[in-house]
Amino acid sequence: SGKLLEAGSVSANVGTRVVVQGALQQNPQAIDQGTILLLEDRTPIGIIDEVFGPVKEPFYVLRYNTEEDVNSKLHVGKKVFYLGEMVKFVLAAAVKDKGTDASTINDQEVTNPKEMDFSDDEEERRVKASLKKKARQQHQQDADGERAEGKEN
Repeated sequence: SGKLLEAGSVSANVGTRVVVQGALQQNPQAIDQGTILLLEDRTPIGIIDEVFGPVKEPFYVLRYNTEEDVNSKLHVGKKVFYLGEMVKFVLAAAVKDKGTDASTINDQEVTNPKEMDFSDDEEERRVKASLKKKARQQHQQDADGERAEGKEN
């Protein structure tokens, strides 16, 4: 009795899990966990158990108790839907673009730049370029020092 909207299409069936790739939307919003997904004939197929991937193109996981519980109509490519008035969206404020707790064993902060994990490729490139530049400068200073010592002898 409500407006049926496309959530996406099945991208994988893995045992007791069905993965749905979210439909591209003009106002990108990821559907939140707990939202009921349906087939086009309004047959309920499950509740979103997990959301992952980018907000603009999210993936949704439906989990089932057994493989037999998975609806046989949920083949790869099958479109799935949600009811407009029964949807919950992930709040943008609750989504973090980047970040890591940057800790190691025993929750110790990483101090060696070579051991750092990065969630941002550009930041990783900057740090590695900086390390290479420092190494080149040190190498150049060492070479200059050796030449100066050679002249003194």
